[in-house]
Amino acid sequence: ESKAKHEESLSIRRKLGEQRGIATDLHQLAMLAEAQGELDEARRLYDESLQIEQKLGDQRGIASTLHELGRLAQAQGELGEARRLYEESLQIKQKLGDQSGIAITTSQLGIVHYLLGEFAESKIKHKESLAIRRKLGEQQGIAIDLHQLGLLAEQEGDRTEAARLLREALRIFERLKSPYAEVTRRVLARLEGRAE
Repeated sequence: ESKAKHEESLSIRRKLGEQRGIATDLHQLAMLAEAQGELDEARRLYDESLQIEQKLGDQRGIASTLHELGRLAQAQGELGEARRLYEESLQIKQKLGDQSGIAITTSQLGIVHYLLGEFAESKIKHKESLAIRRKLGEQQGIAIDLHQLGLLAEQEGDRTEAARLLREALRIFERLKSPYAEVTRRVLARLEGRAE
C-alpha cells in the first residue's frame, strides 16, 4: 500500500516537474525496495534520487542518500564501497553541522572498519559517535555504540570491559524494548560462558 501511494505521488510529481518531491518519493521507494530484499532496485532508485539531489544542490538529501547507498553496499559485502560512500556522506554532514547524522554515519563507518578487521579505527569511530549520542541523549544510538565497543573489547581480549559495555547496552535496549536486546543478551551469555 505504501509503495502504491509513493508511486502515485511520484507520477503526479513527475507531471508537475517537482524535482525535490520526485527525489523524496524515489528515496522512499528505494527504502521500501530494500525492506523487501530488492537491493538492485533499491540501488537504482537511490541513484536516481541522488542525481536529482545533486542537480538541486540539496546537501542534506545528498548526504542521506549517500548514507543509504553505503548501507546497501555494506549489506552486499562491498565494504570498500560502503566506506567510501559513508565518508562522502559524513563530510557533507560535518559541513552542515548535522550532529545526529554525523553520529549515525560515524557509527556505520565503525561497523565497516570492524568488518574489515580494522579494529583500532573501528574503536575510534564508535567512541566519537558515542560521545555525540550521549550529548544528544539518543538512547538507541548510545546502546548500539556500547554494544559495538563491547565486541571490540572482546576482540582485544578484555572480557571484563566487554561484559561491562554489553551490560550497559543491554539495560538501555531492554528499557527501550528494542529487538537488539536479544542480540546483546546472546553475545553477553556467550562471553560470560567463555569467561567461566
